[in-house]
Amino acid sequence: MKYFWFLLLPLLMSCAQFSTEPVAPDVTPRSLWQERRYEIMSFSNWSLRGRVTIRFGSRAENASFFWNGSLEEKEFKLLGPFGDGRLRLYEDAYGAVLQDETGQKLIGKSAEELLSTVSTWPIPFTQMNYWVRGLPAPGKHGGVALDYAGRARWFFQDGWKVEYTEYRMFDGVNLPKRIIISSLIDQTSVDQDSFQRDQSAEFVSVKLSIGSWSYSQKPG
Repeated sequence: MKYFWFLLLPLLMSCAQFSTEPVAPDVTPRSLWQERRYEIMSFSNWSLRGRVTIRFGSRAENASFFWNGSLEEKEFKLLGPFGDGRLRLYEDAYGAVLQDETGQKLIGKSAEELLSTVSTWPIPFTQMNYWVRGLPAPGKHGGVALDYAGRARWFFQDGWKVEYTEYRMFDGVNLPKRIIISSLIDQTSVDQDSFQRDQSAEFVSVKLSIGSWSYSQKPG
């Protein structure tokens, strides 16, 4: 018996060297999610850039994009959509402006109003200002699926499925690196079951691959 404990002693010592602090019982994916929401909602300004792939039925187009957002205004730029074009969309409390590569401008009350004049399918510009940050937009949604770190994996909102396939650390905060936003264009609302079941309707998806993030936080 003494010999048995002598053999076991090195194993016990090695386990002690790699021991970790116990995890607090109140730290859960849900509590981590609440902390993330509070931190990200404290951003006063943010900007990101990367590549976007837009699929509509059998068509697919690629472009570079730049997104600048704040509590008061939003700006979205596309470089190279549908060929070699350039598009700038700006919105603040006074309205919105859509400008193409020739400098021609459209002015309207909102970004969605302007986008509806140039697109055959609805583009949720206001909601995407939240979705790109890894958050559902204010309003109704079907609940957020979380990973172990309290980050959003996917959710359904306003007829769109928003899925986060990769996160990366940017300036000390885990932020989305790859996002897939997809919808069935003939439906005004989509739940998880109908989204997976109905494959006959024409499909729309927007894939964002984000290369850089920057942000500043509200003081206090």
